[in-house]
Amino acid sequence: MFLVYSGSQICSWNILLISKKQCQPSISISSTEDQQTTLECKGNKWDTTPDVTWRDMNGVDLTPESSVTEERDNEGFLTVSSFISIKQEFNVFSCLMRSKVPKPDWHSGLTIYVFSPGVSGWSVVFWLSLLLYVAMAALLIFQWRRMRGLIARYESKAFSQKVLKRYHHEDLLKITEYFRPCLVYLIKATMTNILKSLVSKEILTKDEAKMVKVKEEPEASEYVESFISEVMKKDRMALISLWEALAEQLETLKSPNLITLMEEVTEANKLLEEIDTRNEPPALDPHIKELHETHRQAVSESTRTVETQVSLGDPHTTAVGFETRYTELVLIEQDTGNLKETEHEFLKTRRIHEELMKKGAAEKCERIWIEKLFRKGPVSINPVNIIVVSGMVGIGKTTMVQKIMYDWARGTQYQRFAFVFLFKFRELKLLDNENEPQMSLTKLIEWHYKYLSDDAMKDVLKNPETLLFIFDGLDEYKCKLDFTGSQLCSDPDVEVPVHILVTSLVSQTLLKGCSVLITSRPRALEAMDMERVDQFVEILGFFPEQRLMYCKKFFGDTALAAQAFQYVKENTILYTMCFSPSCCWMICSALKSHFMTPEKAKSEPLQVGQRLCDFQNKELIRDTIGEDLKMNFSNTALSAVDCAVMAAVISCCGEFKDLDMSFTPLTPELIMRLEPGLICCSKVWLRSCRLTARCCSALSSALSAPNSQVTLLMLCENNIMEDSGVEQLCEGLRSPNCKLVELGLFTCRLTSACCSALSLALLSPNSRLTYLDLNNNNLGDSGAHQLSEGLRSDNCKLKELRLESCDLTSACCSALSSVLSSPNSRLTYLDLNRNNLGDSGARQLSEGLSSDNCKLEKLQLWSCGLTSDCCSALSSVLSSPNSRLTYLNLDRNNLGDSGAHQLSEGLRSDNCKLKTLLLWSCGLTSACCSALSSALSSPNSRLTYLSLTENNLGDSGARQLSEGLRSDNCKLETLVLQYNGISESEKKNLRSVEKEWRRSGRQLIIYT
Repeated sequence: MFLVYSGSQICSWNILLISKKQCQPSISISSTEDQQTTLECKGNKWDTTPDVTWRDMNGVDLTPESSVTEERDNEGFLTVSSFISIKQEFNVFSCLMRSKVPKPDWHSGLTIYVFSPGVSGWSVVFWLSLLLYVAMAALLIFQWRRMRGLIARYESKAFSQKVLKRYHHEDLLKITEYFRPCLVYLIKATMTNILKSLVSKEILTKDEAKMVKVKEEPEASEYVESFISEVMKKDRMALISLWEALAEQLETLKSPNLITLMEEVTEANKLLEEIDTRNEPPALDPHIKELHETHRQAVSESTRTVETQVSLGDPHTTAVGFETRYTELVLIEQDTGNLKETEHEFLKTRRIHEELMKKGAAEKCERIWIEKLFRKGPVSINPVNIIVVSGMVGIGKTTMVQKIMYDWARGTQYQRFAFVFLFKFRELKLLDNENEPQMSLTKLIEWHYKYLSDDAMKDVLKNPETLLFIFDGLDEYKCKLDFTGSQLCSDPDVEVPVHILVTSLVSQTLLKGCSVLITSRPRALEAMDMERVDQFVEILGFFPEQRLMYCKKFFGDTALAAQAFQYVKENTILYTMCFSPSCCWMICSALKSHFMTPEKAKSEPLQVGQRLCDFQNKELIRDTIGEDLKMNFSNTALSAVDCAVMAAVISCCGEFKDLDMSFTPLTPELIMRLEPGLICCSKVWLRSCRLTARCCSALSSALSAPNSQVTLLMLCENNIMEDSGVEQLCEGLRSPNCKLVELGLFTCRLTSACCSALSLALLSPNSRLTYLDLNNNNLGDSGAHQLSEGLRSDNCKLKELRLESCDLTSACCSALSSVLSSPNSRLTYLDLNRNNLGDSGARQLSEGLSSDNCKLEKLQLWSCGLTSDCCSALSSVLSSPNSRLTYLNLDRNNLGDSGAHQLSEGLRSDNCKLKTLLLWSCGLTSACCSALSSALSSPNSRLTYLSLTENNLGDSGARQLSEGLRSDNCKLETLVLQYNGISESEKKNLRSVEKEWRRSGRQLIIYT
């Protein structure tokens, strides 16, 4: 309240009623040159242009004499100013700015101005003080009389005589059943008063009233339900008395739901007609009726189950009957006012829950039931066609949509709609790509519902009032919704971008009269034109009674559910989290395993649960670790609780792409704590984590878990895991649940003792391994022999085997060759680098490589003690019609010029498929370059990469190679000639060759 006073001329008082939108009103007065005095009333922070009303002290409406201007600020709010000219005489002026959206009176701002010329300052203060009190008293009286009017209208006797007694008993039963959810909600809030009233009306005795259990949340609803059912079994007067008792509560319970309920019951004929016809489908032509039934059956099939995870940490889902798991969601009606989010949606929703629990939800908000969406009640003025449902992530928006579809398909709700079409924005965004595809509404429906591709769909769209379009997940849509008139369409057969179809349906330029429901997280609603929305609803998730009901449905066992619920209820943090259905599921999942563990293990999970409160929301998790779902905890010291929390965080996501814990010491206990999270990860990196054999046992358990998703496991450089650790690991590899595809065990100090277990894993019918890295382990020839047995099995799926530096000799090459020639072999990559195989070993391998069963494409023989004596055999492999080799590494083998000559013969063969040949440091000179050049210029050559690094080719060799490079048959793309004693002038010639290639449109890179 404030006073503006200038001399003895003018003063003004401003009275501001509570404004939810924090509108900041101001007043000012000014005079023009012609002595015309003007009052200005200004208010900011308006979302839409308000109604402005001016009156003088006699109540005369001066609005027609006023003018209004508005200006939008950089936040998108309106600043509204209204002006009125005043005369030089004593008067009182009031200016009322009120939102056009019908809401309670606390949305308005009232400003009172007094203009008084020639009156002393103290007199002004006195009279203004008096007028102020009068104005405030008038407002209070107005509110009191309004409420008394409602109370008088629904006063027990009047309500009974004028309304209730007009209903037959059957009709009263009918409306009681119809409004049962609302009645439970309201009676629960005033149960004690209701019982007293029924005792006073002699419907119940005092003893009967005492027998009615008045429970506090969360069990109250069940008892109220039972109480209503018992009253409905009594006679007509008992039922009338219950309604009378409820009407009496208007004096103490200022509930918007109660007021609306009383008003609707007053409209007897309209209400009964609505109840009787609510499930009557619209009349349809026979050919449309057939489409209707086809669509209904398809929707019924797709909604009868809900996908849910079996347990915490299980990335896979299982189908559960929708009714067996669905728990009622709490929805409230909201103002379409300020949608700007100033706090995190999770924290905001939790705060609203806490406030409602303290102050009483029935009185503080108007609750909406899902089945009553799109309902035009008996007292409604305008139809409800466009509804926006908002809610934080995991609060149940998609579940609510499935409930609507499920009820429609079963024929229990929403039967005024002949067709209900559901579209997910995340699928629609795939249509709106960079090329801006055009699509008509008819085609969009046909695209999503293939069975509706009949021409009859055009007839269906001719009756828009029988159609409901649901668009789920606006926050997942990338295109901004543009509601400007020029961007809208009106013809369902005209092709436009998909987002224009959405805005046109909402704007009602397309299929005027149809119904549209859009769900979204709060942050995306700024894209919506909320002035076009008939009803704005927010999902609050679970009140206490819904939390209990969910718990009962989740556990199935009533006793176990009660025990778990009590456990959660006693923990303030966990209980608070349960307002979110997704949190409720996670906590129930954790408790399910918690109650099935020994008593000694039950203390720590609670600590973990409390730690989870910062992580349990999936959106917060993704914000923290990124959308790529990768987590790096390498080189970190972790405790058991840390690992348990990490496992729960990963489990909450359901699936995880990458977990890197390399160089982090892990004990068997820590691995066990991590297991629920590990099984959700696709790739797990545990390099140099000091894993022991017992750790491998825990990892084996994770691999064999029913829901394990691990496809890559890197355990490299764990040199204390021992052979027994690998044996433990192989037990998991043989499990039918194991999905491991890639296993890394290099530098783990393994010996041949573990190779039998690995071989058994490879030949297991459950094995999925395609990659096995055993580099730098002392397996020896014995180990290679044992592995070969598994590799020859028809169950083995291995494609890539790495055995670099495994102390192998030629003694194992016959066994390896038999693997290559086996009809069951799937090997395409074999790494034998840095093993002393010698020429004998290479020749034995060549026999397998020449087999028509061999599928090997890449062979690594770097530093294997080879000489020119094996090159004839290798050349035969290259020229074999069965050879599939495309990559051959012979680096650091003393092949010499003779070896290169022999290899070149194979390279010129029309059967040769080699693309990459590595001859780094092989003792070559210019004497072999003519042969290599002829191979490059051969019409059969397919070489694209040739490395001759660290040989003594010199300028002569470079010139000979250049001849082959200039051939049109040459397909080389990369030639490496570093450290070959080539002079600068010859290097310049080689660069000219590169330029020639570029001029001819080909690409060649020569490294010199």
